[in-house]
Amino acid sequence: MKYEASSVSQNKRLHAHLVQHGHITPLEAWADLGIYRLSARICELKKIGVPIRTARTNVRNRFGETCSVADYRYEPRDLNKIISQYYFSSSQAIADL
Repeated sequence: MKYEASSVSQNKRLHAHLVQHGHITPLEAWADLGIYRLSARICELKKIGVPIRTARTNVRNRFGETCSVADYRYEPRDLNKIISQYYFSSSQAIADL
């Protein structure tokens, strides 16, 4: 599957965030990374072997109501080979660096 350049850039930002912080929710992705379709980016990262587990967490909305949202958690292991293969497998990905 070929991804658009913007998807590759979003995946890079998302992966870096997960490595640094360990997890992300949809609101954090939108506010911090500019990623609106977080579940699509998570799916793409999972397809290349990035170990991400989906959990549910309760948050309060602006009306004070409790809501359940996805909390994507990074489960680290040695991913250098997997990430390198993905990002350097196409000339477009190399150009994005």
